[in-house]
Amino acid sequence: MRKTLAIGLAVFAFLLFFIPKVEAESGQLYQVNSEKLMVRASADPQGEIVSELYKGDLVTIFSETFGWGRTFFQWSGSLGGHASSYTNK
Repeated sequence: MRKTLAIGLAVFAFLLFFIPKVEAESGQLYQVNSEKLMVRASADPQGEIVSELYKGDLVTIFSETFGWGRTFFQWSGSLGGHASSYTNK
């Protein structure tokens, strides 16, 4: 039992400190390059859709992890995630 817990904690610590993360420059805009981009509550293709963006829309991505861009919507006060491969600088 203790060995399993120790292994679980070691894996968690590894993921916490070694997950690749890229910070976007403050205020840097990205343009949506797909016809429709679903913005989700979590970095999960099955996550709840919180907004939709359309081709040509501009969005600020403040962080990127495993191909998921994170943004903040001032009008709703919520965070959203989307596949960053559908945006260009």
